[in-house]
Amino acid sequence: MCQFGDKSKIISEKILPREEALVGYRNWYIINSFNDKEKSLKSINMEFLWPKKEEIKGNPTEDNSEGIYNYSNYYYSNYYYYNYNNNYYYNYYYNYNNNYYYNNYYYYYNYNYNNNNNYYYICGKTLLYGKVFSYKEGYRSSLCVPTHLVILSDKRWFEDKKSTSFAKHFNEIVSNLAKEYDCEVIGYNEFMKGNEK
Repeated sequence: MCQFGDKSKIISEKILPREEALVGYRNWYIINSFNDKEKSLKSINMEFLWPKKEEIKGNPTEDNSEGIYNYSNYYYSNYYYYNYNNNYYYNYYYNYNNNYYYNNYYYYYNYNYNNNNNYYYICGKTLLYGKVFSYKEGYRSSLCVPTHLVILSDKRWFEDKKSTSFAKHFNEIVSNLAKEYDCEVIGYNEFMKGNEK
């Protein structure tokens, strides 16, 4: 998303009320995935924890790189699109076959930021409003709220006992977190509907 801080890449600037909010697509880490501490959404590229049931606020201007970043289309985030559809599933079985596990749950290597923090990757949808700068691949806004978090729904996750156990474990974490953020859960295929190039 480095283009979002480039003044020359701005397509438009709008002031939008929440009733006219744009839909954004983004990724987070879920922190404290494997323990009983309070779980939260954390920005991927910043040490920022998203507060629950609150508007996320930024101060974007033409001359700075501040604000809340979101893609306008999830396909622009090719790395995460690839992982959710192919690489996550492959690496889950890679790790399963090599006996990687934590707290009795087998899991994808790509779901974790590193072995010390044990973050899960997750994607979701947001609403963007306030001051919004538009770019080819997305937006930078002054206000944002998450609306949907994606759970594992592909049938491949439920074809054997261990992958089913992990999927249920992961989906339970996401579902509980969604309640805390006052948003909905959505399966990946449904999440991608209406999100074609």
